[in-house]
Parts: sequence; C-alpha cells; structure tokens
Amino acid sequence: MVDFAVSYVLATWCGLWYVWATGCGAVTGGVSNCAVNYRWVFDDTNVLQKRKVAWRYMQVWTGSIVLNTLGTYALTELSGQHFILAKAVVAVVVAVVWNYQLQRRYVFV
Repeated sequence: MVDFAVSYVLATWCGLWYVWATGCGAVTGGVSNCAVNYRWVFDDTNVLQKRKVAWRYMQVWTGSIVLNTLGTYALTELSGQHFILAKAVVAVVVAVVWNYQLQRRYVFV
C-alpha cells in the first residue's frame, strides 16, 4: 500500500514522471515491508542478527526496485495502459517470484 500510494501521489498530484514515481514508491514501500516482515511475518525463535538481515534485505530489495521500475516502464509503454495498472501486474509477479522467495529462503533464515 505504501509503494502504490507514494507512486500514485508523486505521479498524479506532483507531476513526477511515472518511472521516477515508481522507483520512489518502491523505496518507501521496501522500508515499510522490511520492518513488517522482520517484526511479524518471518518471526523465528532464533534471534536474527539485524546487520545480516539488513544486508541481505538490501540485496533483494535492490533487485526488486530494478525489476518493479523497469517492468512497470516496459509494460506501460508496450500496453499503453495507465502506469498504475502495469505497476500492479508487475508488482504481483515480482512479489511472488522474487521478493517472497528470496526473503523466505535467503533474508529471514
């Protein structure tokens, strides 16, 4: 929600190019996502080392930002649809194929 809200507001209300707005949304969404995942989703009985988790999360998050931003741009330009629709499609694919898998198997282990 944070990602989409920031992207939409920056592009629609502030006039920022949708590609930059998508990147900014991905950054703010990633920060909130990491906090939520660390605290509630991937909670483990073992104490997680914050630096290790942060480093691994940053690696996965960087890939996610690139995939979401470039994917949104490509799908928007190819389809001619409003960027928020393309962003939704790309976000679901990246979330399932990239983010969740790597966070579950690499970041929060």
